[in-house]
Amino acid sequence: MHTLPPDREHRPRQPQQAPGGNRRLMIPHGLNIFGPTTMATGIAESLRGFIQAVRHSGTPCTVHGISRHRPATASPAQLPGNLYPVNCLYFNPGSFHKEFLPSHGLATLQDRYNIGFWYWETDRLRRSWRACLPYYQEIWTGSEFCRKIFQNQSSLPVVVIPPVVVPDQEAVDPLPLTIPSGRFVVLCCYDYRSSFQRKNPAAVVRAFQRAFPRQDDVLLVLKARTAGLPRPLARQHASMTRFARGWWPFTSGDKRILLLEDDLTRNQINALLRRSDCLISLHRSEGFGMHLAEALSLGTPVVATGYSGNMDFMREENSYLVRYKLVRVRRGNRPYPAGSHWAEPDVDHAVELLQHVYRHREEARQKAQCGAQFLRQYHSLQHVGQLLKAQLDRVFAQASACAKSPIST
Repeated sequence: MHTLPPDREHRPRQPQQAPGGNRRLMIPHGLNIFGPTTMATGIAESLRGFIQAVRHSGTPCTVHGISRHRPATASPAQLPGNLYPVNCLYFNPGSFHKEFLPSHGLATLQDRYNIGFWYWETDRLRRSWRACLPYYQEIWTGSEFCRKIFQNQSSLPVVVIPPVVVPDQEAVDPLPLTIPSGRFVVLCCYDYRSSFQRKNPAAVVRAFQRAFPRQDDVLLVLKARTAGLPRPLARQHASMTRFARGWWPFTSGDKRILLLEDDLTRNQINALLRRSDCLISLHRSEGFGMHLAEALSLGTPVVATGYSGNMDFMREENSYLVRYKLVRVRRGNRPYPAGSHWAEPDVDHAVELLQHVYRHREEARQKAQCGAQFLRQYHSLQHVGQLLKAQLDRVFAQASACAKSPIST
């Protein structure tokens, strides 16, 4: 078990008092939510579901985006809407100094009960993350995998609130690409900003080509999100583009591999998931795996590494789980600490599972329907809303008790 150094391990559970000693009068029941509300990422999708669940629970809330630039309002006290006594900071600590503080300021946290909603993918936190712990009273997260990480790495209480997974079954948009009829479509989705090494799409290409060395009725679609990449990631992306388009000898100019780089709407992504015969993820780790949950919720079979946050909703009876072994993270795999652990998926086993899904498509669809039923039960707006209400009632009681007791300085 990893523990914090003694100087960081102690954390007073009471919110800190604002300079001057006077507390502002605040409405006693409600939640201020801060996070990347408009981004097209897994954590942003989870955040939007979280906001829906908070509202479904009947809890008053205000919602505020984060950015590297201070908004036009002159001070945090002038943020739009009422500011309640409890904050939920729905972003990882890497955004705390870069995006939250420039846009909202430290005073937003003072005299409030602060909850961090975090996701992480290895068994050790970055040092900069641990330095942020004193700003929080507790941590929430979306999976049991993450809960164990945060409990081992901090002394704060850790609570699991599963993400809402609500596919839009009605809206249908045209496919964002042309797929010849009769093709068995394998889909792999990844975002370069979520770590190319962790998402591991190169292993997917190897597994696909080994599973189907001569078949002409198969297609691998690599859905890559590349918008706004910083220069080092842009260089990685250029390498992967050459890899996928056959400019590397390994791919031999395989025309059955399509690289889709367009930014898609939510409905376009759902259309692509529905058209796919299989979603594959040979990830080394996932905090939750929203794209895997979304595929299952739409009845699309999933082949994925049987490790990390996706195991909260993936089982042998609803998915095809790829064997793996735990390995140490090597240097250069930022942002993950060297020497921490993640999975190395068994590509040979992935090849077998891809071939099995190809040969047994009806069985695969039935498995995926079991996954969809599980998600409807445990990741619905209603279920998550009930869990949230219970936790928020507890938090509001604690925040009220803190407000009535003296603050030691």
